[in-house]
Amino acid sequence: MHSFLTRLATILLCIVAGGATAQDIENLNIATVTRAPFSMVEDGKDVGFSVDLLDAVAEQLNLEITYLRKDNFADMLSAVQAREVDGAIANISITAERESVMDFTQPIFDSGVQVMMPADQSGTSAVLSAIFTRQIALSILGALVLLFGGGMLMWLFERNHQEYFKKDAKEVGFPAFWWALNLVVNGGFEERVPQSRGGRFQPFHCVDFCGADHRGTDRQRDPK
Repeated sequence: MHSFLTRLATILLCIVAGGATAQDIENLNIATVTRAPFSMVEDGKDVGFSVDLLDAVAEQLNLEITYLRKDNFADMLSAVQAREVDGAIANISITAERESVMDFTQPIFDSGVQVMMPADQSGTSAVLSAIFTRQIALSILGALVLLFGGGMLMWLFERNHQEYFKKDAKEVGFPAFWWALNLVVNGGFEERVPQSRGGRFQPFHCVDFCGADHRGTDRQRDPK
């Protein structure tokens, strides 16, 4: 842990505006935003994974950190770019566009889907109970119903127009579901382009519905 913090501290000094050396620095002004569990305020004190990590680095280097909390990511990064602060810390994604105007430390975490639970709830059963909740089960069931329904609707349109759908209702269930799943995941089958007027309209409606759902979710997130 000590060697990791030392390496991180060395890299961290690269983001300090003005090219100051470690001996020149006694106080660093660091911009941040409230994003639990990385950076937040508890009982009037700046805490969080990112804050605690930087505090540990500062303690080893005998530095004082002053955190300047911004309202959003855009203001935080703009402050760094304008040299109003010495750096920024939070759950900041490293992108090529950002790297063209500012320097970054080595990554300290990988984003992705993870499950967090209290320390006293460990073991396989606790993980399964956290994943397989009623809400998740209903969401999965709803997605399966929509895919099956969309596939069967395509069968109604296309059963007299292409060989893939020339089956009776008892046989077409899985092929119809598989067609709808590939439409959402891969954009559909090139060799099974809808031939009927209704069939040509239905895939666009399905994809647009899914895209609108994702866009509605994205708008609720701040850029990182």
